Amino acid sequence: MNRIDDTDLLAHLRALRTDPPPGGIPPTFGPAVHARARRHRSRGRLAAVAAVVAVIVAGFAIPVGLRTGFTITPARTVDPARPPLPWAYGGLTTNWLPAGSVHVGDDHGFATPAFAARGPVPQGPDGWISNQSWTYNSAFVRPDGGQTAMITVTVDWLPDADGYTVDNLRAYFPAATGTTVAGQPALQVGDGVTPSDPRALASEPPLPGGDGTNARYQGALYWQAGPHGPTLGVIVSDVVPVDWAEVRAIAAGLRPGTRPGAVGEADTAAIRAVVAAAFTPTTPDDQWVAAVQDGQALLATRRKILTDYPGFAATLKITVSQPASVDATHATIETELTFTEPKHPISPGRISDYVTDTMVRTGSGWQVSGASFCAAFRTISLLEQCP
Repeated sequence: MNRIDDTDLLAHLRALRTDPPPGGIPPTFGPAVHARARRHRSRGRLAAVAAVVAVIVAGFAIPVGLRTGFTITPARTVDPARPPLPWAYGGLTTNWLPAGSVHVGDDHGFATPAFAARGPVPQGPDGWISNQSWTYNSAFVRPDGGQTAMITVTVDWLPDADGYTVDNLRAYFPAATGTTVAGQPALQVGDGVTPSDPRALASEPPLPGGDGTNARYQGALYWQAGPHGPTLGVIVSDVVPVDWAEVRAIAAGLRPGTRPGAVGEADTAAIRAVVAAAFTPTTPDDQWVAAVQDGQALLATRRKILTDYPGFAATLKITVSQPASVDATHATIETELTFTEPKHPISPGRISDYVTDTMVRTGSGWQVSGASFCAAFRTISLLEQCP
């Protein structure tokens, strides 16, 4: 009986990460700022195990709980001949997996293989993809005679916004080869039969549930469901050569439905405009008060920030992403704040970070919640506390 050790699983899932920020705007925060940012956003990294519950599924044990950032759930069946299907997460339904596959986790983030040579990180008009609320991935493992394959399926619902179109991924994976999936242009990343460099493997964790062997063979397939449809992907890591027929069967069984939390065009435009007004230093006071919930009570705090940090006020660049609906009167949205502030209390210089704002629909329209406005400035260490 093979047991999937929780530390092995977490280490391998960390290696299958979402992309780092673009090199052109490196964060320059000190340790305290990084700690605060990690509390604010996991950035696609998995947290440590808080409580591990072993559930025997298909002859081995899997952890079913992580503290934050990744949800581990047991398979829906104990029959090793039947995958836990259909599996639906993030509006994407997985309808076929190799026999014996077991679901191990769901998360936000567009999964990309760590092994592939890379070009410039794709960027669209809404900035780096980060852990955007419109990106999702689900992970599965398949034990096979003491060896284990890891399979990840992923979806980006707004590739035109964040830049992860198939055309841009061609530049991102310069060694990828063109192919088709469901009649659409696609990319095959890696040949799946050439073993990875042993020197690179030495720093990678072994696949969970196996015999301690590293994932020597890896491959991925990416395509879009229509010219402007979501970008889908299947990523496989294995200790034996990748079976591309299986990868294509998984791809053929993926069905994108409806993007969770989608916000209508009119509300999207209104929310993005309000967020821009709330963070733009030159927004007149009366417009700023209208953009922020309890704005009148927070106006003095805003004025003090702009006075105390003139570099921030003069250089701030704002990139507003796309909102995600929480309920009829609330939404969330991620915003990138980039600025140069010589007087920054922790890390003077050029800074770039992401903040998540809660939007509230009031009688007069959408507003940034006062609490999230304060939280944003605590995240970038320009505010210790709100009044």
